[in-house]
Amino acid sequence: MIAGALGRQRDRTAEDTVEKLVIAVVGASGSRYWQRRCVTELNALPNVHAELVGSPPRWSAAGTGWGKRLRRILQPKPQQSRAAESPGRLRKLHALAPDIIVLFDRSISIESAVAIARQGVWSFDICNRRNLPVSASALFRLSGATPLVEVCLTAEGESYEGRVVLYEGRFRITCPGLRRSIRIALREMAEWPARACDRPAAPRCLTDNEEMRRQPKSLAMAALVWAVRLARKALARPWRTEEWGIGVIRRPIHTLLEETNTVQIHWLPLRGCGSFAADPFALAQERDLHLFFERFDFSAGRGVIAHAAINPNTLQATPPRDVLRLPVHASYPYLLRYQGSVYCIPETAQAGEVALYKAIAFPHTWRKVAVLLSDVVLRDPTLFEHDGRWWLAGLGGAGAMNLMLWYADTLDGEWRPHARNPVKTDPRSVRPAGTPFCHAGELYRPAQDCSSGYGRRIVLCRVIQLSPTAFEEKIARIIEPQAGSYYRDGMHTVTAAGGYTLVDGLRITHSLAAIRKRFSRARQTQL
Repeated sequence: MIAGALGRQRDRTAEDTVEKLVIAVVGASGSRYWQRRCVTELNALPNVHAELVGSPPRWSAAGTGWGKRLRRILQPKPQQSRAAESPGRLRKLHALAPDIIVLFDRSISIESAVAIARQGVWSFDICNRRNLPVSASALFRLSGATPLVEVCLTAEGESYEGRVVLYEGRFRITCPGLRRSIRIALREMAEWPARACDRPAAPRCLTDNEEMRRQPKSLAMAALVWAVRLARKALARPWRTEEWGIGVIRRPIHTLLEETNTVQIHWLPLRGCGSFAADPFALAQERDLHLFFERFDFSAGRGVIAHAAINPNTLQATPPRDVLRLPVHASYPYLLRYQGSVYCIPETAQAGEVALYKAIAFPHTWRKVAVLLSDVVLRDPTLFEHDGRWWLAGLGGAGAMNLMLWYADTLDGEWRPHARNPVKTDPRSVRPAGTPFCHAGELYRPAQDCSSGYGRRIVLCRVIQLSPTAFEEKIARIIEPQAGSYYRDGMHTVTAAGGYTLVDGLRITHSLAAIRKRFSRARQTQL
């Protein structure tokens, strides 16, 4: 219905011209920058003409101090008189005769907007609460109890059967970093109406969400919760030390789908790695398990790719050796075999590219042979083959909160972006966490659950639909870190290596030694 509206023709003048889809964006009084951005994104489409119906914006995204922004977030907004506000805007809307009305403001009722718009009315619903205005203060209040906020772009009208979801996403409002996380969330939401016009998907009915009912009911209570949370983090940070390690499971990766599975992890004593060894990938070759992982070089302030050989029988590892040291931070050394050769695709987001490295003398000598994607900031690039195509998934987009997909017919062919990029916005399951695998005819994609913090746990997503124009997946299994394990505080990578599975684990400690290490590393960086 939306795609048909974009291509239709109307005769509004004497000339025989192709008319654009007219969209009216009803902004709140003193419209925020992100509402103006919504109009800009819509006007960037070739077949859309969008206009902002509302007061001029009071401020822009740049040039505003932190104090003023925080006061605007916390200060309650005066309620506008609907009787005084609506007539003027209704006259403007009637004169504009829009096909679609995007409502940011509640001064115009849904019923009045539906009577004017020909193709329906779109509005944002935060946690499925229509009476809550979409603003920074709303995101701040709703993230008081949990940092995860759900937002939907919904549509209703005579052409729709009830309220349907056109686009949806979840955002993590972090502490500290409140201003930046709210700004990124609003900026991402501003692009949704344009995506819904340009890349329409099959709408689905809106259902109630029971998960979001325990939020604070006032800005004061939300501010108190955030103040306590910020104080706890500020006091704990100087004493905090994060230690990552790598473990081996003597089972194939698909056994992690079993609900009653008791996983026994053998943690490797990787001598010489300091306190950071993560992102494990491995290949079985010449009776050894060749492990590649990220070793963070504290003296250089960036990660390098290291290698260690593991004896499959005793699970003893050789001392690590750096095999890929780049001018930028390197991590997540994704491995694959292709036409008899071994390739590695490390994360090099700082270089703005996704590069392919070939093993010249496995496992220690590598050479860069191709750039799969250029001018792209992509984290944790994951390459896999499915249904006769090569797929490349990674974390990207504004604020690095979206799942991005590319596809190609061959590994060295032309890589094309997915028609609905970004295909997913949800911190619970967007960031790749290892090697996708097939089991019982189904494709599963490991992902990180970053809703409560980076590297906390892993989810296995069952891919329901994957094509150049469609993508859908659901969480099939949640893998928690082992409570009694040495690395009990988190995990963010799970990879397959034949009949073995590799994971990494996080251990958080608090001690005076952490403060000494911080001063020592800061001094080494200055030198």
